[in-house]
Amino acid sequence: MPGVCHADSVEDAKNRALISSTTDILTTAVAFAQGGRDLNPIIGTNSAMLIPVGVFKYYLIDRVASSNDTDEVKKIKLNFITAIWGGASINNLLVLAGVTGPATLIIGVASGFMIYETVSEK
Repeated sequence: MPGVCHADSVEDAKNRALISSTTDILTTAVAFAQGGRDLNPIIGTNSAMLIPVGVFKYYLIDRVASSNDTDEVKKIKLNFITAIWGGASINNLLVLAGVTGPATLIIGVASGFMIYETVSEK
């Protein structure tokens, strides 16, 4: 996955979170185009909801990056965001590849953990 590496700065962590969020939005949009639906009940089958959800994700990332927290806390939070939406992106890609059942969720969650461990390395 592009951008998954140790964050040397808050800006690095923010950029990775933005990439992860964008990847989740784009893979979800492709799934919608193929007749899929999102597990998030706010979105469901309404692809128009991807716009406000995407705006919210970018707003959240910006708020975390510009908060009064220490740089280390900001990086931890942004790495967590990267892991969540990175795992969701992996799940989406599996579904798009035709994988069904609980395997997609399990692999998506496991991928999120692996992404977090990778981006959180010291």
